[in-house]
Amino acid sequence: MLARIALLLVLLAAPVAANSIDKEVIRRPIQAATPRIARCYERQLVVTPGLEGTVVITFTIAVSGRVVESRGTGMDEAVASCVARVIRTLRFPRTPSEIRVSYPFTFHT
Repeated sequence: MLARIALLLVLLAAPVAANSIDKEVIRRPIQAATPRIARCYERQLVVTPGLEGTVVITFTIAVSGRVVESRGTGMDEAVASCVARVIRTLRFPRTPSEIRVSYPFTFHT
């Protein structure tokens, strides 16, 4: 019996931040969390085969570098809320002021 292996892609676009922080500072922790973010999609893909699309996560990074708020919208509520939970666990470098970020994630097989 042959197992079917699906190629799962999570595309990370450029984040949009409310101030002039280096986008790479935001991108690095998110790239490190990509396997956990992909699992959010994989779990829902079992329930909804063929599910594809974009989830936009809007989150706030406090001066301490902790994420104090994270919300997701887009292709699927379960995927969006799961990715938002993952983002809430991330730690970023300290910043001079609070940063509001909008980050799109595109999922497809």
